[in-house]
Amino acid sequence: MEHWAWHVYGKTAAISFEAEVTRKNQPTVGVHGAVATADGSHDWDNKIQMQLTPRELPRLAAVLLGYASHMEARFHGDRKDKQFKIERQPQNLYVILQQAGLPVRAVPMPFEDAVFVSQLVLRQLARFSGTNPAAVLAAIQGNTELLGHAHNTRGAPTASPFKRTEHL
Repeated sequence: MEHWAWHVYGKTAAISFEAEVTRKNQPTVGVHGAVATADGSHDWDNKIQMQLTPRELPRLAAVLLGYASHMEARFHGDRKDKQFKIERQPQNLYVILQQAGLPVRAVPMPFEDAVFVSQLVLRQLARFSGTNPAAVLAAIQGNTELLGHAHNTRGAPTASPFKRTEHL
């Protein structure tokens, strides 16, 4: 598999989204975070890194594409001490990567970065399912109502339009 990654830079950190495979050889997305140094570079040698599970990728895609307000992936890593969060804000997305005992890596993700990260996530979901990114996007769009009211940002119905009927 070709290596594809996109870096998002903030004032105090940078976060990289990378096309990876799991230990079970399943396509997924790795998230790597480095703190900014005094000279303006980033300390990638001491990065936090974690892989999202294939089950977490659809919700990440939903946030990136504007169908959900946020997502969180917790209890990752051998010590279950890593977590990833992404949240929609009025002008950008806000991304946090953290590991117990280490400085938090947090960056705003503007529109331009969100476009490229969205494509990476859709490509990995397509590889996982053996389809194409358009089919993945259609599946996400078609299931948005399942996110529920607290997560749904597109105004899709959050309850069934069918009324329950009693049988006598």
